[in-house]
Amino acid sequence: MFKRGLVLCFTLLFGVSLMINAWSYSENPKQLKETIKKRIGRVEERKPANTQTYAYHYINDSIRPIEPLYALNNQPVLVLPDTQLIVSPGVYQINGANYEFKREGLYRIMCPGHFNRQVIVYQSDFLSLMSATAWIITHGTRDNKLSFSNWYQKACSEKVVVTCSRASLMMHELFKRVHIESRKVQCFTTQNKTQFFIGHVMLEVMHPTLKTWFLVDIDNNRYFMKNGTPIDAHTFYTCLHQNQEYQWVTLSNDDWLDVDGYSNGLINENLLNESALHQWYVDVTEHIVINNIINSPVDIDSISKANPQFIYADNKDLHKILYDREIPY
Repeated sequence: MFKRGLVLCFTLLFGVSLMINAWSYSENPKQLKETIKKRIGRVEERKPANTQTYAYHYINDSIRPIEPLYALNNQPVLVLPDTQLIVSPGVYQINGANYEFKREGLYRIMCPGHFNRQVIVYQSDFLSLMSATAWIITHGTRDNKLSFSNWYQKACSEKVVVTCSRASLMMHELFKRVHIESRKVQCFTTQNKTQFFIGHVMLEVMHPTLKTWFLVDIDNNRYFMKNGTPIDAHTFYTCLHQNQEYQWVTLSNDDWLDVDGYSNGLINENLLNESALHQWYVDVTEHIVINNIINSPVDIDSISKANPQFIYADNKDLHKILYDREIPY
């Protein structure tokens, strides 16, 4: 009986205390809110923080973990800039540890719950630069409306999700920063054979060593070769439409498609099949346009009426204008 009375007494005292506290804050709800925030904050501060840092190197289809560097051997230690996407090889201090970014390509540094960082290490291997760009970009619509400066800042910490024209533009602007020449290749069909996609945009890049143009489809993570040599857009067109052999080289083993919030709802899963992708290239390259020079006379009158800036050139003139050489086939 005594115990039951004691429990009842404490319960009444606790209830009265709550009422007094509630009344004291009733005229100052802002003070009550701040007090609650402080108390919750104190509880959160007691939680152990995960400060473990993880670093990885990405190149083509390879992902390799990077361990902290403990013996510096008189190497200078650099601070990794927060807003710089492309840096030179070196030893960088991140979250109190030193990491050697020796190989060119993409590096991702993660400290779960604290920060994510992406950086492209580039010195002269521009194929590594293309691979790093392919790892960063995923096909989708989420970031299509962002400016290049916004893309650039976003790419410092996360993936950029854009469609083919925006992906090619982003790569073009990145290449300008390291003095690599590139130009847009616009492809389209007037036949609507491809159901959802009646156009595509790629990029021709000037090979720094070979000093020739070659075609890159950064949106589909690949570039193209024939007999072991990178090929330009018109050679690729010829291979497709004259049933000549060619190869493609994969730039990254990244997810090709972002299916989250794809704004127009039109996703052709068949493009994930390589034979179907080849046929899609055949269909969508009925016409190619480079520097406003169009290669095919099919429907040229209606196309020129809609696009008066386009100039038709036959194979001979096209090669002299765009590639400064005779037709190689």
